[in-house]
Amino acid sequence: MPPKAKSAPCFRTILTILGAICSGNNPASAKPLRGSLRRLRRISQADAQLPETHNQLAYLFYRDDDSDNAIAEARTALSMDPKNAEAYRYLGLAQYAAGRYDAALNAFQQSLEREPANPDVYYDMGITLRDQGDLRRASIAYRHALSLRPDFWEAHSNLGVVLHDLGRLEDAVTEYRAAKRLNPQEASIRNNLGNTYCDQNNFDSAVAEFQELSRQSPDWDGGHNCLARAYMAKRDYPSAIRELEAAIRSNPTGAAEHRVLGQALLLSGKDEKPSRCCAKRSRSIPTLHSPTIILAPRSSIRSSCPRPKRNFAPPSAGPERPEPLFPGRLPGGAEPL
Repeated sequence: MPPKAKSAPCFRTILTILGAICSGNNPASAKPLRGSLRRLRRISQADAQLPETHNQLAYLFYRDDDSDNAIAEARTALSMDPKNAEAYRYLGLAQYAAGRYDAALNAFQQSLEREPANPDVYYDMGITLRDQGDLRRASIAYRHALSLRPDFWEAHSNLGVVLHDLGRLEDAVTEYRAAKRLNPQEASIRNNLGNTYCDQNNFDSAVAEFQELSRQSPDWDGGHNCLARAYMAKRDYPSAIRELEAAIRSNPTGAAEHRVLGQALLLSGKDEKPSRCCAKRSRSIPTLHSPTIILAPRSSIRSSCPRPKRNFAPPSAGPERPEPLFPGRLPGGAEPL
């Protein structure tokens, strides 16, 4: 049996430190990270029988882009408690950060064998599988995450990216819309949705999304470019010129902005359809959310983007059941979802 965790004051100290530096992504909150790591290591040395201490150290090293130490701490936690699902998850995330995708997927599967109903692990697997190029299984992983937590807006958005990669543009739009309903303030969702509308030649909808994106997030990188591209495709050159001039004011040295502005000025005096390469070159790459680390109940977690709670009712017929991600039965012997 793993050693029994003591209700020691040091573990409350760990949680206090984590709450202070990991409650959000304020850049100022990262400044004490290394000092906190040193302090937590002293705590770990003083009370080395707490797997939770090593789990939290693994998280902090992962957050500090130190995958080697993160892996070492997660393995230390597992040496104390081989059934610790959280430690396997942190091990998987550290392996993912190190570019060892097969090792990461193996660790995530080990975590699911011990905690089969954790949607966050399926979410992490989706990111890893997509980066590995296995788009079909990435989409299955995201659907498993959504079957367990229908209001998981990051999973809807990332599934939209994968479906876009697969060329299933209408399905991608459906997922982006679901994500937008759940988190209407998230700029990356509107960016991805607008770009997908452009790929569908639905330029009116693209313009509407990019206009809302510009109003809602005026500092969004590439927002004016995206809107200009949609206007160019609609042959609304004066509006495209206006947006490109705004982009150049924000980034005077941007070569792409100057190049496309020149094209827009040239075309504005002619009744010509702009080439597809002109419309495509300035496209923003779809934004994929980073893996989310869970350290506290969901109601108090803030990930790379705020995750407000919303009520999202699945269709009356019930959510679509994804096909099994693993051959046969799911980890832990559970029936396939």
